[in-house]
Amino acid sequence: GSGIEAGSGIEAGEGIKAKTLSVRLRIFAGLVAWRLPRPEELEIRAKILNGTVAHGIAVEPDDAPAADEVSA
Repeated sequence: GSGIEAGSGIEAGEGIKAKTLSVRLRIFAGLVAWRLPRPEELEIRAKILNGTVAHGIAVEPDDAPAADEVSA
């Protein structure tokens, strides 16, 4: 629908996948206290509109245009 709003955060199992992602401050993916995260748990697969990736790996979504296809 129009999105998800969360006051204290959202917990998920395997990374973050969305069309777009807009946050006020920082984005964290792959925070695991008892073991090292698997590579897929670190993925943030979304077009990031606002916010900074503090932990994890930003991956352009498959349906996003390639960098050379975007006009300025």
